[in-house]
Amino acid sequence: MKSGPAVCFAIQIPHAAALCLLMLVPATADAQSSRDRRDQPSEKQLEVRLEKADEMLVEEYSTVASELYRQGSRERALAILEKLKRMQSDLPGLQEKIDEIQEELLSDNKMVVEYDVSRGWGNPVAQVTKGKAFRLAVEGDYKMTLSATIPVAGLPTLDPATDHIAEAPFGSIIGVVVTDGKPGKPFPISESLQMTPKRDGQLFVRVNVPAAARCTGKLDVKLSGYVQPVIKRR
Repeated sequence: MKSGPAVCFAIQIPHAAALCLLMLVPATADAQSSRDRRDQPSEKQLEVRLEKADEMLVEEYSTVASELYRQGSRERALAILEKLKRMQSDLPGLQEKIDEIQEELLSDNKMVVEYDVSRGWGNPVAQVTKGKAFRLAVEGDYKMTLSATIPVAGLPTLDPATDHIAEAPFGSIIGVVVTDGKPGKPFPISESLQMTPKRDGQLFVRVNVPAAARCTGKLDVKLSGYVQPVIKRR
């Protein structure tokens, strides 16, 4: 059987109808866009949602910090509260709780070390940790004898190993942190001090007098906070 010729169907749209069809397309798109805009939340609604989210986050941080504190993880609780403070510094009672935990941590690990002033820098009094605060207080008095030729310019302060340092009163207590056998810059202590070391190391103290001075007496060095006893090598 022979197949017949192929038949093509062509649909002709009148010019006026085609024009109406083109006009309907953008109108439909505009209507959809308008509905989309109506469905979107307003800027005010978004602000309200953000405020609620912040409130929920603050509540969660506070709950976790309280639970950690209750479990005895005071350092972790403090870290969360300090982070919370950066988010909402005016939260009622927040700074008071931070201060309370910091005071507790600085009052821990109390120890007293006897320091013989005749030994200069002598032995380390404690092990300290970078970024962890500690307190130190010195009690007692001592005697000093110094026989030396003193220039009119005064006693030298160039070498902390042999001279007194200019940053502290003559005869007062000074300290230094030694890391891997390398001493840092000596600092004034006087009667008491609270500081956060910039590096790990061993803490040494001495009286701020020249090495030529002869000192006698013993002082009590009281420490607390992030300090550990020095392990003596055998």
